[in-house]
Amino acid sequence: MTLYALGEIEPDVHPDASVADDAVIIGNVVIGAGSVIGNRVVIRGDDAVIAIGDGTVIGPRSVIHVTPGHPTTIEGSVTIGAAAHTESSHIMAGAVIGDGSIVLAGAVIGPGAVVAPRSTVVGGAVIEADQRVVGTPAR
Repeated sequence: MTLYALGEIEPDVHPDASVADDAVIIGNVVIGAGSVIGNRVVIRGDDAVIAIGDGTVIGPRSVIHVTPGHPTTIEGSVTIGAAAHTESSHIMAGAVIGDGSIVLAGAVIGPGAVVAPRSTVVGGAVIEADQRVVGTPAR
C-alpha cells in the first residue's frame, strides 16, 4: 500500500486491516480492524476525514473521497463492490454498495440497505434501513 501524508496529517490504518499493495491512501483517513481494501483502491481524505469502520470490505478499483468540509463515514461490516465511487456520504453498518455504483455527497445509506450494481444514489438522498434500491437515480 502507498500512504501519503497531507502536511502533518497521515493515514491511520489499523494493523489488523488488510490493504492491497497497490492501494493508495491519502491524508485524513482512518481504517478499522479487520477491514479489507482491494487492489487499485484510492481513498483520498484531503479536505475532510474518511472513517472506515471495522470489518468493512472495499472492492478493487473503488474510489472513496470527500468534498471540502464534508466527511465520508463508512461504518463497520459494510461491503463496497468493485469500481464503486462514494464521496462525502454516510454508509451505515451492514450496508452493501454494488459494483460500479456511485454514492454522491450528502447521501445516507441506512443499516443493512443494498444499492444494486451500477446504481447512482444522488446527493442528499436517504436510503432507509434494509431498503433495496436500483437505477439512476436509485429508487
